[in-house]
Amino acid sequence: MANWVEPEWLPTVPRNDRGPFYCYIFWVRDTRQYYVGHTGNRGKRINKHLDGNVATTAGRQLKLLWESGALKTRTNAKDFEAALKYYIVQRDRFNFRRCTGLYLAKGATLLEPRLRNRRW
Repeated sequence: MANWVEPEWLPTVPRNDRGPFYCYIFWVRDTRQYYVGHTGNRGKRINKHLDGNVATTAGRQLKLLWESGALKTRTNAKDFEAALKYYIVQRDRFNFRRCTGLYLAKGATLLEPRLRNRRW
């Protein structure tokens, strides 16, 4: 386990929630949208996006804009990802810049996963 985890903290977190996890933001050039995600394996996940192996971003022109530092749990990463998405949707330029150091592009929106029709 990484050195940044305090020993007394580790037993209180379920094994599948232990980090490190990272958030990232892609700029989708052809649609002027942001794609926000989180992962436990930065390099592998980002390469999957760039190689077109992720359904949501496949066939898109992507540019990696930003990566977070290490987050201790998947729950932390999910919460941070949700906050970033909220700032984009609500056009909250101040908090988006405060968290990422990026300016929120004028007129840009959030790229959401495509939902398929499902039969229940």
